[in-house]
Amino acid sequence: METEEPSLFEAVEEGKVEDVQKLINGGADVNQEHSGWTALHIAAQEGHLEVVEILLENKANINKQNKGATPLYIASQEGHLEIVKSLLDHSAQVDSENNKATPLLIAAQEGHYDVVKELLNRGANINHVDAGDSALQYAVTNNHLEVVKLLLDYKLDVNIKDNGDTAIMLAAENSLSEIVTELVKAGALVSEKNNGKTAIELTEREDIKQLLQEKSKAKKKGFFAKCFSCGNAEKK
Repeated sequence: METEEPSLFEAVEEGKVEDVQKLINGGADVNQEHSGWTALHIAAQEGHLEVVEILLENKANINKQNKGATPLYIASQEGHLEIVKSLLDHSAQVDSENNKATPLLIAAQEGHYDVVKELLNRGANINHVDAGDSALQYAVTNNHLEVVKLLLDYKLDVNIKDNGDTAIMLAAENSLSEIVTELVKAGALVSEKNNGKTAIELTEREDIKQLLQEKSKAKKKGFFAKCFSCGNAEKK
């Protein structure tokens, strides 16, 4: 009795490179869909790099969306760096949106440092905001310190707001002292308010409160010194 040949979707999901190639050579449509999924979506999710490359060589639709998610978005979510690189090498849209979220945002949310770095180096919009969050706010909210540091090394708006909250407000409210320290060093404004409250008023941690108060006092001191200097210059 002959063994039944697997479908393209089965072969892709299991990472069976030879079977995938055989099915394609036999005329299988690489862009056929199952509940919105294509073979490339599945290969990107499962992390099968060789299968991804075979599908791309055979003209798989690289930017096809499944409920908003492209293969690049899925690979970024799963942290499959080599697949992210391969898709970008084949001209995948780096800022493709899934309900306004981009591959960068989902990678930052999941804490995939290397994927975040790759996407940034390929031109991803670091200040993109979905329904209210930026990559920085996703990284802060999920306590991904190294990703926060990475994002701060690139040109971004450290004071961008998420439904009224800045990154430092989120970090203070969630008692993330190391992240608060990094944001302060990056120039985050501690005087910004949401619903009448600053980051100082949102935190319950005394060490964070003290750090933010010192930052606030230093800024005021610098401001008054500058004003005093300007006043003396005018008198002359």
